[in-house]
Amino acid sequence: MSLFKRKRQRPLIVAVLGSGPAGLFAAQAVYDTGNIVEIYARGERSALYGAQYLHEPVPGLDCGERQVVDYILKGTPEGYRRKVYGDGATFAVSPEVLSPRHAAWDIRSAYGHAWDRFSPIMHKVEITTGWLERLVLFKEEFDLVVWSIPLAPFCIGGHGLWSQAVWAQGDAPELDMYCSVAVEPWTVVNNGEDSPRWYRASNVFGHRTAEWPEFPKPPVAGAVKVHKPVTNNCTCWPELGGAPVLRVGRYGTWIKGELSHQAYFRTRSALEAM
Repeated sequence: MSLFKRKRQRPLIVAVLGSGPAGLFAAQAVYDTGNIVEIYARGERSALYGAQYLHEPVPGLDCGERQVVDYILKGTPEGYRRKVYGDGATFAVSPEVLSPRHAAWDIRSAYGHAWDRFSPIMHKVEITTGWLERLVLFKEEFDLVVWSIPLAPFCIGGHGLWSQAVWAQGDAPELDMYCSVAVEPWTVVNNGEDSPRWYRASNVFGHRTAEWPEFPKPPVAGAVKVHKPVTNNCTCWPELGGAPVLRVGRYGTWIKGELSHQAYFRTRSALEAM
């Protein structure tokens, strides 16, 4: 029997903010531990473009069969870090962490399973700063709030939220959009060399993605500018409605290296500690 069940005589009530993969994987953790989940989101299924995948399966969801991804580095980690983040960056980059190969599971399958399970019970709302302030004012009866929505728009304290702008082009067959850079299936190529200008090209689960540094803009159709979180010092919204806030997902934590499957395990750990 887990610790929180010994301490409490009732299920915990958990509010999950956001319905992207991280939010619904957190909801799955609430579901698995026998607690009550209340999901607040626009109610729109997130589009998953390009070669996105899970680095670990999410318990209770259909994540498909385990696959192996070759993670290849051209050039050096230092060249890759400088190409993507510019001079002065010292943090670890993915080729240093994930090479030479690692396991992968199907995020589209897992997210689709979670969507089918949880979308019928979502509270469809537009989450704004005013909406969060009302949660504080009326003190809803939550034991925990799991925050998976992007942190940056809700920072009200003038804190630093650092990100890196890049260009990305990914397969989206439903929109008749396809990546212009080809690499072998089950491969991620990290390019720390000056040429070609893309820094990463991926082909995983039949979907491809290419990414370029912010300058210059790549001469390809369909590339969009993306701001990838790096780190932050934001202390806004430590609790909502009297409940502690747990940030999950890369955009919810606004931290480089945060992976979507971790939302499940971090939420489950928080619940078992309560």
